[in-house]
Amino acid sequence: MTVQLAKLRTFARASEGEPPPIFVGRKDILVDIEEVAKEAWQGNHATAHGISKSTRIVQGAPGAGKSSLIAELVSRSVKNGDTERAPRVLVLPSEMIRADASIALAALQVMIEMPQSNWKRLAKKAFDRVRISAGLAGLTLELTQQGQAKTQTPSNLFDLAKNQCKNSWRFPIIVAVDEAQSLRGGEDTAYARFIQSIHSASSGLPLTLVLAGLGDTADRAREMDLTRGLQIHDIGCLTTPEVSLFLLSTCEYFGIDVRGYERQLERLVHACDGWPRHLHFAIQALATEVLKRGAGEGLSRVDWSHIEKEAKASRTRYYQQQRSSEMKISSVLVAAIMDEFPIDNGLKESTVTIAAIMRSIQSKVRDQVGWQLPKGMDATDFVAHLVHNGALHQKADGTFTCPIPSFRNYLIKTGYRDA
Repeated sequence: MTVQLAKLRTFARASEGEPPPIFVGRKDILVDIEEVAKEAWQGNHATAHGISKSTRIVQGAPGAGKSSLIAELVSRSVKNGDTERAPRVLVLPSEMIRADASIALAALQVMIEMPQSNWKRLAKKAFDRVRISAGLAGLTLELTQQGQAKTQTPSNLFDLAKNQCKNSWRFPIIVAVDEAQSLRGGEDTAYARFIQSIHSASSGLPLTLVLAGLGDTADRAREMDLTRGLQIHDIGCLTTPEVSLFLLSTCEYFGIDVRGYERQLERLVHACDGWPRHLHFAIQALATEVLKRGAGEGLSRVDWSHIEKEAKASRTRYYQQQRSSEMKISSVLVAAIMDEFPIDNGLKESTVTIAAIMRSIQSKVRDQVGWQLPKGMDATDFVAHLVHNGALHQKADGTFTCPIPSFRNYLIKTGYRDA
């Protein structure tokens, strides 16, 4: 087995936001999204397409792999592009449509007219950069600025449906909005009206909406008047078999022979709790060490204690970034809240609301430093803040979990230390 140096160097330098070299798990979610998109396509001569209220929400804490799942959707659409009814995927970062919702309409128009060969080339290139939207939106804006667009960008999906002959829609399109928890403008914003039109299928176009974001994404969707038909997929830790598959498949992808080093690798990933972001850190630490010690030697010369140390340091930096100033102000309160969640194989649902727990704790220790809520926040606000920063995750059934066991332990340790 030959170590793939170029791949290894690229991955060692990769940012946290880039997709993993090997995607594992979440197959049921991918299939569900693809199948509902195929059902939205009614055939070449249909007078109307779409399925009303078939929006999918993918939500999880920071580092759960939401963007990676969307990137995998794009990758699968490229591979299956010649298959009948195979959907194309348009990924829209939330900041893009918040700034100018017409970019989404222009990108859709470009995608409709794009030949399959061009789509595969552009999508594959964009997949390497995580998002396809940059390529499509960039192409759209360039055409518009140079006055070369075939038609004027429509102002809404209904105009797009009128301008574009129904027979020119040769495939369904999945519109995926990343970081959707930041769509807080309410139902009367331009982007909300765009999203509502897809959700209601009122334009007759073969579009399926996917919103990917933190645990309060479903709440953001309801604020945009998407009140029914929200299928929510919660994502979190990978299972033990999925972690093993990821580790072995990734090492094989890089040409690293793991025979004889299974125990060291198992110890390396054990501390990750199956959390995708932490697994990314661990494999990056391994890649860096392999390159440093002589890639031609594989794992024979690596310093496993150094790899574990670097992976742990990356996890700690992640915890520090997620621990906001508000959480530091209320550090003891946060620790007490986290302590209310016994961990059993990673997660356990609460039997009462977090706000009730918080009020109960505060009633016993009202004015002590570290126990007070941040200025301007009530209990409900603080719960939302903990969800936004990954300390808690609100599941589709309304219950809360601690999505990252090691982050929970960190918050408890640092919080009680401040007491």
